[in-house]
Amino acid sequence: MQNLLYTYPTIYLNGVKVGDAAQTTAALGLDYTFLKQLKFGIDYNFYGKNFASFLPDARTSAAKGTTVFQVPNYSTVDVNSKFSFKLGNFDAEVYANVNNLLNAEYISDANDGTLSNAATATVFYGFGTTWTTGIRVKF
Repeated sequence: MQNLLYTYPTIYLNGVKVGDAAQTTAALGLDYTFLKQLKFGIDYNFYGKNFASFLPDARTSAAKGTTVFQVPNYSTVDVNSKFSFKLGNFDAEVYANVNNLLNAEYISDANDGTLSNAATATVFYGFGTTWTTGIRVKF
């Protein structure tokens, strides 16, 4: 009978932050009704201390285990409006949203690289200004 030994690797994660999720987020919103049927809103969103996604089992050396690429903090401003009205016997509304109104350039997601820095990380940029509009009918 052969004696098989398995050696478990040492994983270095002490002090490493959770990856792929901002550690600090904040939002501030303001809604204002001009008339009973016309509403306007604005939202400020902040994302900070966002660390890249990484593979924990790849942290097998003390030097690699203690650092993860940190994405720069960023914020966006979104605006929205809606106009409510009657469409026959139904309640209806026309709405519009503009996301990232100020066209902020930001990194929305990242995967850690070999050196845990901006030069080796794979990053994904967030969308610029986008908008949606539509009509809702409640029945």
